[in-house]
Amino acid sequence: MKVVVDKLVSAFLSGLPKRQQEVLEGRYGLKNGREMTLAALGERYHVTRERIRQIQNLSLNDIRSKMKENGLAVFADLISSHMASVGGLRRDDMIIEDVRHLTEDRGDKNTFGNRVRFLLEASDKVEYHPADKEFFSFWYGNEGDISRANKFIDVLEESLEAKKEIVLAEKKFDFFFTDAAKSGALKEAVATNLVAVSKKFMANSYGDMGLSAWSEINPKTSRDYAYLVLKKENQPLHFTSIAERINGVRRHKKTNFQTVHNELIKDERFMLVGRGVYGLKEFGIMPGTAKEVMREILKQNGPLKSRELVKLVLEKRMFKENTLLLNLQNKSFFKRGEDGKYFIKEA
Repeated sequence: MKVVVDKLVSAFLSGLPKRQQEVLEGRYGLKNGREMTLAALGERYHVTRERIRQIQNLSLNDIRSKMKENGLAVFADLISSHMASVGGLRRDDMIIEDVRHLTEDRGDKNTFGNRVRFLLEASDKVEYHPADKEFFSFWYGNEGDISRANKFIDVLEESLEAKKEIVLAEKKFDFFFTDAAKSGALKEAVATNLVAVSKKFMANSYGDMGLSAWSEINPKTSRDYAYLVLKKENQPLHFTSIAERINGVRRHKKTNFQTVHNELIKDERFMLVGRGVYGLKEFGIMPGTAKEVMREILKQNGPLKSRELVKLVLEKRMFKENTLLLNLQNKSFFKRGEDGKYFIKEA
């Protein structure tokens, strides 16, 4: 794109009366990157907000009426072509970067961004959609583009919701993404762009993609992060180690180890498996005290020698070997047979 943004903006403004130039510069933040409200501009010029709005619209119409002379027509055609290539929608920050890359501009980001947004609005080829619960702010060509985007997003969301465990356990996001793109006859680049516009999808700190509604993808609390850490580590950890790992991926907020410990105690998804060591129940960890775990293993396996029993217990839980051997001496619960094997004493 051999278009120089600064020169275009200057060309537009130079053909306008001074008051109109100043209103556009303030309204869009074309000089310093800081936009002014209608009210603030009204106070500056001692007129109403509505009068400022009229001046703004009048100025844009003047610019559009001379599109061929001032170079806006070239910019508008380039934007139309680019938007069509990405599916008709483009996230606001991304289209700014697209133009920056294509123009190789190295100026101030805020001011450059405001100038591009001004050009986009002046081009009259795209409309701006502010951010809401479902979308980041974006630009689009027409309502049909939004409808097609929504259809693809809904199909992908429904597919992921129905297969959450597979998506997370086997990292199958790409499989369902490709399937949804094919069903909508969308090129992969276009589908990727639409996913970026939607707030329904995101990647977690480990790079796993999924629905932002899932706590494994978009953890918000300390317990969510603790669950995610243990899930990724796939083994029990001491609560201080869990806190350290959380702080490694939750960089916007420091997590205190005692807070983590309190959350682990309160949430049934976590199980104490040793002194300060917690795992996930879904790991198949056997609950209970050392005595209770040994009783359960003897129920499942029948009489065992002490070393056999200790080995099986330690595969399930993190106890000290001496603790297990000491519990075996409790004759109220365990009895040793003549063959040296222990069994549960009947009540």
